[in-house]
Amino acid sequence: MPYLWLRDDDRMWSALPLTNHPIDFSQSIPKEKPVERLVNAQVEQALLFPVGDDRPIKTWALLWGRDSDVRINGLRSFPAGIHVMGDRDEFKIDNGDTVYFTTETLPGVDTFEEADHDIFCPR
Repeated sequence: MPYLWLRDDDRMWSALPLTNHPIDFSQSIPKEKPVERLVNAQVEQALLFPVGDDRPIKTWALLWGRDSDVRINGLRSFPAGIHVMGDRDEFKIDNGDTVYFTTETLPGVDTFEEADHDIFCPR
């Protein structure tokens, strides 16, 4: 499952799991936006949306309007455009915080039934 890493109100990094809903960046806090509300909608700032219908969704793209200043991996973008996101891409919209996109799986606790003694996990 892909994630966005962004700063919360306390300026701490947090992971936002991406489902199959687009993420709207027109507000200070990115929020999911129902697909139905995107039909004939104008992109005000930027929108991160899933591409394709495979489950889980693996391909995401960032779309922005001509009035937005978008930097991807430190490079200034075209006045209006689209970028297919790759693992560890960073982007910044206008004067907002840097956001990181990743397809890396977050670590989790799981049981290992095959062990006959306790095993230390280095991760």
